[in-house]
Amino acid sequence: MLALVEKTANLEKRVRIAVAEGDNMTLLKYVCQKLEKIYPNQQIYTGNISPALGVHTGPGLIGIAVHIEK
Repeated sequence: MLALVEKTANLEKRVRIAVAEGDNMTLLKYVCQKLEKIYPNQQIYTGNISPALGVHTGPGLIGIAVHIEK
């Protein structure tokens, strides 16, 4: 997932990056640390996955979103 983020975000000038977790704070912190090293001047937004999504995936879900600003 990190490689996909890097591939996508590096093609654009302005992006927003968010990481969300479903009962996996350890992985959330790890992913955020990796992203902060790649994008030191970029704010990384964090949050939780809703129970509606978690019910389909189970605990431990992690997701990364890249919003391309136009």
